[in-house]
Amino acid sequence: MKVVWLLIFLFATLSAFSMTTQEIQDTASKLLKISGKWSNLIALSSDLNGDGIKDIALINESLAPVAEGDAAPRMLVIILLDKDNKAVYTTYSQYAILLANEGGMMGDPLQDMEVMSNCLVLRFFGGSREKWSQNYVFQYIKDGFYLIALTTMVFDSYDGSEEWKEYDFVKRGLVVTKVSPKSKKNSVIQNLSQKELLNLKDFVASDFDPKIN
Repeated sequence: MKVVWLLIFLFATLSAFSMTTQEIQDTASKLLKISGKWSNLIALSSDLNGDGIKDIALINESLAPVAEGDAAPRMLVIILLDKDNKAVYTTYSQYAILLANEGGMMGDPLQDMEVMSNCLVLRFFGGSREKWSQNYVFQYIKDGFYLIALTTMVFDSYDGSEEWKEYDFVKRGLVVTKVSPKSKKNSVIQNLSQKELLNLKDFVASDFDPKIN
């Protein structure tokens, strides 16, 4: 099954960037006959591991029919390339991207995906009276992509209060900043009990809860 997914991803790469070899194109075309159909929501070409070579990150959404009230599955795909535009590392996650119905009254929570300082940043936004945002930062370390930072915000649109949380999973620290309706700020520094960085493969965006000492 992983082979099928990998080649779906390589086909998406072909469509978005035309950066692959003819051999990969031919192989992907053959396997696409038995694969599902996906639409591309976001496609990026940027250096994700600091080697100076542009890599690929995709967010795709399934075109398969879903039951009423449900949302289509989504998938994050990352492909690291060498200087010949051949894939040297591939990973994917079916749980890293919030679905279209997980943003509350604000609608689809997927705001953006970007690359900053060779790190992949996923941005989500949603809510109703209380608006919230989540910005996850993943970095390639040795053998995979790991969550190294997270910034969350909750804003009460009724009284104007805010709460910001800045997680640093490398230094295992958390800064919580609360802003009162009168714009008074109060920041508290806390420690995180999570000792190991979380691999993207184990990350679930809809159920992520950092542990605090």
